[in-house]
Amino acid sequence: MVALGYAVWLVYAGGWQYLLVAAMFYLVGTAGYLWARRESRLPAFTRPELVIVAVVAVTSVVAAVLMATGNLSVL
Repeated sequence: MVALGYAVWLVYAGGWQYLLVAAMFYLVGTAGYLWARRESRLPAFTRPELVIVAVVAVTSVVAAVLMATGNLSVL
């Protein structure tokens, strides 16, 4: 519970724009993870992991749209 509280505090202190940009990097990293899993002939994700990946993907799309429209700055 302490770690979760600390993580929530870090997101609050850093701002949502950094969370959105980080989601984009996580999605890129997920592609590498998928590649490694496929080479090992292992299943990519369990059902709960798939839900998390879907949330990260949606967040990444939102971040990309906000960056394209100029509403999200990475500076």
